[in-house]
Amino acid sequence: MPMNENVITLRFTNRVAAYQALGALRHLNAVGTEIHGAVLVERPEGGAAVVLAAVGESGTDTLDMLALWYGAAIERRPVDGVRAGLYALEGDAGDVPVLGARVATGWREGKRAGAPGTPSPGVAVLSRMSAA
Repeated sequence: MPMNENVITLRFTNRVAAYQALGALRHLNAVGTEIHGAVLVERPEGGAAVVLAAVGESGTDTLDMLALWYGAAIERRPVDGVRAGLYALEGDAGDVPVLGARVATGWREGKRAGAPGTPSPGVAVLSRMSAA
């Protein structure tokens, strides 16, 4: 079965569940599902959090169950569509709002991301896309 390359968003109202789901994604070992990297973005004033992840999946069951288990709403977008949106905004990065969010933690291909800080314009775009 062919792999579909997607960007998923997992939206949480519970910040603790978002951190637990990020950890579960990091250690997920399922046939037909590959997690290439993930980042948690949170809104400090409201406590809500979103996990953005680049994934390869031949079916949707594994990540749908993970979302259900942690009480998250899941959305998928094809990687190519997200990439095209980022490239379209690349020259206009100064106009991309940060949305009051901050990157809390993340990892990519086994490497942990840096400490919390201001997200890059690309994260802000993905955040805005996940809010749509």
